[in-house]
Amino acid sequence: MGAALDASAATFAWESVPGAMARLQVSDSPGFANPILDIDAGPVSEITLTDALEPTQEARFWRVGAVEASGETAWSRPRPFSLPPPEALPGVRSQAEKTQQAASRAARADRKAARGSTVVPELPPPPPLPPLPTGATISGDPSATDWRRVPGVRVHDHEEAASGEEPRVLGPLGGAIADGAAVTFRWTGVPGARTYEIEVGPDLSGPTLRMGGITTTELALNGVLPSVGDRLFWRVRAEEASGARGPWSKYGRFYAGTDLQAIAYHDRQESERAYARRVQDHAALQKTADLDLVAPHQRPIDSEAETMGYAFFIAMLSAGILMLLIVAIGGMVAW
Repeated sequence: MGAALDASAATFAWESVPGAMARLQVSDSPGFANPILDIDAGPVSEITLTDALEPTQEARFWRVGAVEASGETAWSRPRPFSLPPPEALPGVRSQAEKTQQAASRAARADRKAARGSTVVPELPPPPPLPPLPTGATISGDPSATDWRRVPGVRVHDHEEAASGEEPRVLGPLGGAIADGAAVTFRWTGVPGARTYEIEVGPDLSGPTLRMGGITTTELALNGVLPSVGDRLFWRVRAEEASGARGPWSKYGRFYAGTDLQAIAYHDRQESERAYARRVQDHAALQKTADLDLVAPHQRPIDSEAETMGYAFFIAMLSAGILMLLIVAIGGMVAW
């Protein structure tokens, strides 16, 4: 039957055609042999007819035409609607809404039946990944490098602990394997810092390489560190405009290897992340399959949605109480 309209103020809306005038027709049959109503609506996309149609129990149809400058009219597909008596209009609309909801539920059930139960394939085993280095070198052998012979490396005098804000190292971290011939250090900035100083070495209490005067929060070292697979530590500190140096950051740990070793480490990390995503997708699929066995009204409520709904209720309740207080105070002042 289509939508139930109020005969005293029936509103029709459509998508307008640029440059065309609209023509509205109402009929008691989808063929529109004898239209009950035929009006030129003009260059609009909506019109409300006030007391132009009589209430009836019979079906009605409407269509809209796009009238071109040439006089040709392109008609839309006929749409059914009804014009129940005013006293029956609320009940008809309520029943139409229930019918629409039932049709939507039936359509969802049909789609689910056509799709069948969720199939959960077996989770494949994790890919074979080489172990990460944990010793003094990538190979696990003791380091054979004499860092005191590396240009710029020396033992630095002991310094008293400084106060202030320390940067936070961003990378390389966590025993990552970097290309020692082209490694980039990154860290967070410190408000008020003029420059930064970085320190790198196999032991931060022994001979290290220090570089200062860095005006950015990133430093690329090309051809400075030996690419022999040694485990290195690094840290950074800020220097203020007054020359005062802040505290050292917490250290980062990495291995200075060859470019091929760095690429192999990157590929390993990508494989690990890809498998973690597969595990996550498999868990979501398994959850969907488990819910297929539970009736919709018995399924658990989404905790996040429930929390948001509760928060909205509290906010509205608080606003209502506040308005009552304002009205009460206003009344007391007026009195």
